[in-house]
Amino acid sequence: MKAWAAVLGTVLLASVTAAAQPAPRVLGTTTIAPPADSMLPYPQPRNRIAVLADGSAGVVLVSRGEEGGKTVELLRFDRAGSLTGRSEIAAGDGDDLNTTGPWVVGEELAVVTPVGAARSEKGVLLRVAADGRAVRREAIHDPHYAPAALREQNYFDFNTVAAARDGTLLVAGSYGPGPGAWWWALYAANGTRLAEGGERDGKGPTVVVAAHADPAGGFALLVEELDPKTWTTALWLHRYDARGMRTAHHRLASGSPSALFDGEAPVVFDGTSEATRILFFDRAGRPTRTIDWRGGLPSKAVLDVRGFTFLVDQGGDQKNGIRSRIVRLDRNGHLLWQSAADFFIDVARGADGTVWALAGGADPARATVRRFADP
Repeated sequence: MKAWAAVLGTVLLASVTAAAQPAPRVLGTTTIAPPADSMLPYPQPRNRIAVLADGSAGVVLVSRGEEGGKTVELLRFDRAGSLTGRSEIAAGDGDDLNTTGPWVVGEELAVVTPVGAARSEKGVLLRVAADGRAVRREAIHDPHYAPAALREQNYFDFNTVAAARDGTLLVAGSYGPGPGAWWWALYAANGTRLAEGGERDGKGPTVVVAAHADPAGGFALLVEELDPKTWTTALWLHRYDARGMRTAHHRLASGSPSALFDGEAPVVFDGTSEATRILFFDRAGRPTRTIDWRGGLPSKAVLDVRGFTFLVDQGGDQKNGIRSRIVRLDRNGHLLWQSAADFFIDVARGADGTVWALAGGADPARATVRRFADP
């Protein structure tokens, strides 16, 4: 049996609910209030957090005014969790401003937001220095490849941003309202579009789950596609060379609420809240090993040299809030710690090991930034 386990590379973990659970060290909590005469709508899917290499953090916060308009702010925190600045980066009247980010790009934060509407044929890529003083705005226009049938009512969904080479950025997302299309584009540091592409005729709605830029040029995307006939999803790996020409595509799994890149290699969470497989692949999309995890279905996962950090839903409802807990696993799937349940929205991990979490909830008057460390 040991030989078979070694060949399959599978680690079966006991249920984490059956044993005493290690807890993290709590480093601090910072409360965030919305602007005057505004509130924080719930749920808050567009509110995100990212940690820069120097240990400081940025939060994108979407609030709604009394007249219904929405404002997007970028809040900045020092490594001790103190709020050091906040600035408005977008405003509009749409139901959802569709802002994506922040994403760490070198020593900057990148945020993508549409122009003047909830979903737009034009967008702006904002690159903001950690101190908030240097801001670059780079226009993003509708992809030239888009089918003519999509152009009259086209819109972007900005799903992900990744740093490429020499300041080049890779931006990718969904494109609608067609039956299923997704797009990517490479932009130079000055905003010039260098290359673009994507899928015109997907079977159903698609989402670009993750993006990775190879150090030597080229990039890869993880794309989830829904088949409307069977209502099943499939996760695909698409790999491109430095010119933007697709060199390979592989079907990895039946679908996933969370997937990421470990360097150039995909890692996929596949399963249900009762039993999830963590699937590891090599650069070419070939499976290398599997970990069976029975502690809840991960979302918002990040990976570092020590292991995984992700959220696991604990139940709730849209009116009163969805509760979740933060879970830390090592690279072999062993539990390092898990937090108490809270209304967590997003999670990130700094280079020093600090786990940053953004929490909301049904209270429209506040959100919180929380910091944790390994025991």
